Amino acid sequence: MHSPEQSTIVSAQNEIESLRAFAKTYGYIRYFHPSDEASEIDWERLAIHGAGQVRTASTESNLRSILESLFHPIAPTVQFYNTEEPDPSPSATLLPSDTSNLQLVFWQHKGIGQGNQGPYRSIRINRKSEGPPIPQFGTMAQNINAIPLRGKQIKMRASVRTKLSGNGNQAQLWLRVDRPNRQMGFFDNMANRPITSPEWSDYEIEGDVAEDAENIMFGAMLFGQGTAWMDNFQFFSRSSADQEWQPVTITNPDFEQDQTGVQPSQWFAQSPGYTVEVVDEDAVEGAKSAMVQSMAAPRFANQLFDTYPDPGQLLHASLGQDLHIQLPLVLYSQDEKTMPKADPSALSQLQGKLEEIDINLMSSNDAELRIGGIIIAWNVFQHFYPYFDVVQTDWDQVLTQTLQRTLADQTPMDYLQTLRWMVAHLHDGHGGVYNSLLTEYARPPFLVDQVEDKIVIVALAGQQGSEACYQRGDIVQSIDGVPAEQTIEDMMPYLSGTIQWKSFRALSDFGLGLRNEPASLILDREGRTVSCDVDRTFSGRLEEERPDSIAMIQPDIYYVDLGRAEIGAIQEHMESLAQAKGVIFDLRGYPKGNHAILQHLTDEPIQSAYWQVPQIIYPDQKELVGYDTSGRWTLFPSEPRITGRIVFLTSGRAISYAESVMGIVEHYKLGEIVGQPTAGANGNINPFQLPGGYNITWTGMRVIKHDDSQHHLIGIQPTIPLERTLEGVREGRDEYIERALDIIQDE
Repeated sequence: MHSPEQSTIVSAQNEIESLRAFAKTYGYIRYFHPSDEASEIDWERLAIHGAGQVRTASTESNLRSILESLFHPIAPTVQFYNTEEPDPSPSATLLPSDTSNLQLVFWQHKGIGQGNQGPYRSIRINRKSEGPPIPQFGTMAQNINAIPLRGKQIKMRASVRTKLSGNGNQAQLWLRVDRPNRQMGFFDNMANRPITSPEWSDYEIEGDVAEDAENIMFGAMLFGQGTAWMDNFQFFSRSSADQEWQPVTITNPDFEQDQTGVQPSQWFAQSPGYTVEVVDEDAVEGAKSAMVQSMAAPRFANQLFDTYPDPGQLLHASLGQDLHIQLPLVLYSQDEKTMPKADPSALSQLQGKLEEIDINLMSSNDAELRIGGIIIAWNVFQHFYPYFDVVQTDWDQVLTQTLQRTLADQTPMDYLQTLRWMVAHLHDGHGGVYNSLLTEYARPPFLVDQVEDKIVIVALAGQQGSEACYQRGDIVQSIDGVPAEQTIEDMMPYLSGTIQWKSFRALSDFGLGLRNEPASLILDREGRTVSCDVDRTFSGRLEEERPDSIAMIQPDIYYVDLGRAEIGAIQEHMESLAQAKGVIFDLRGYPKGNHAILQHLTDEPIQSAYWQVPQIIYPDQKELVGYDTSGRWTLFPSEPRITGRIVFLTSGRAISYAESVMGIVEHYKLGEIVGQPTAGANGNINPFQLPGGYNITWTGMRVIKHDDSQHHLIGIQPTIPLERTLEGVREGRDEYIERALDIIQDE
């Protein structure tokens, strides 16, 4: 017999094992079982309700019965079985003898669609009502710098012919003027005058360029099914005082320089479901033209990609201990209903129980809400996080440990820390957990950095006078009796990403505590010990002092802070930058929508790394279909060219968008890179919210470097590494800028 203590341990272990079995079943059915009943259930409430139910399981057979009562109403074909039992026989309805009038229904995931805008999507095939329609068009595009054309009229002309049949199948030219902050200027895509003629004809679009325009995009597209040919693109401009149109140079306007059978060079042309290539068929001029052609219609409507599970394919998976699950990944549908249909009374009973749960009246003091949130989040990452191949995390073990932690949580802040601890195991710089609880917290009104292995005050908030008991350059020895280095170390297990990114996050939040609560500091001021008490009142972002966002900091040498300067302001200084001896671009942070500056550093088209969205049809990321690689920047050279010595400054604070920019700088060697490795986390986030108002961010796509090497957890490496010094901090010097000036002056 077990002692009372042993019985408690066994009971706790059984509870965790039951919750693990429920968690895995939850993810398999929610994201991969395509029944109509499963798509109609409230999955947040089911996570909370199910957590409460399985916690009561006393035996494995009892657990199995509870799982069946939870999931049979929404997945009537799911089967649970013991290791000692033979694999259950699949239902005959999974493979009907006559399928001539039936449709296949299955899941496809491009990343995971969670209702957010962006590149991520999840759909059940042959369920057209789910989600917005996928745009069905093939396009080819090019861009030109709008700055020299501001205030002018522009005209685009091209020759087009088509081979089409059926309503809605048509070709169109298009022209768009882009203004700052993603504002659109003039736009015309010929939607009211589509091109359907099989004969070559010339078509034109005229428009105006706004005074603050930054970029002009133009091209041609094919809507629907068929083929369209384009040739002899021309571009013109004129001022209000001119009567005559003046030609504007565009690249590869007639495709004569290209080989046949390949995508037109220096044109962006990547549209899923369409091919865009150069052909030597009937051209309006010369020997070649560009052809946009729809590919064969997909076998199933609305497919995100061509691969899908085979009819009758079953998932077999262990749920822990001796319990297993068998689940079909494909179902047949008849009369717009998946087969077989669930027991309507059982489904109604389950829905009734879920409707009794009012999430708005619950809080993270409720264990079932906490457990439900853990189960939801763990499954999102288990099936869709794209970096488990490089982060070396035992995610299955993380489930066990996170459940154990949340069962012991006593307060909402405890739960926030548990979620952060779980997300930290993704080693994802985008990984974070946020809640309104954080508005109750603040920091002392200064910023620290780690300099020469010491925690040093490097900036003060507001106008700090001589009455402040702390100064820039002070070494923080302890805060509230805890050594400063230990304070940073204690924060690390709850932060996600590389050491350089976590260090930045921890240093930024140094001294975080309840607002207005005093912090007791022991400081070292050039060998003298200073005691200092300061209230925690600061909650904004604190920056070290730097030059103006665009400034000539030495004769003929310019400084541009890409974290503060917008592209319009940079363009106003472009002539000076182009003629300068050197330019320092500061990217120790996040760009302000100004990556177009790279177009002035090159005389050939340059591209970003691919942003790769996983294509998934199987659970646990097994047999990954591949990646959608259609997302990347293509940047064409713009005038004037900046020809002086170029230096980029960067650090572990540079993440995501900043790394897309720095990745181009690194690959094309557009300048020296001074500083420290960037954060090592790129790709669009895919945020979601858990019950109780806990918001989670994470990276939903995979990004590798141009040479196919790993970027995640590595980042962009400096060509000239730099560590700042305590002396430099105390003297108020920016040693990054100093090093960049030395590089330019030594040329």
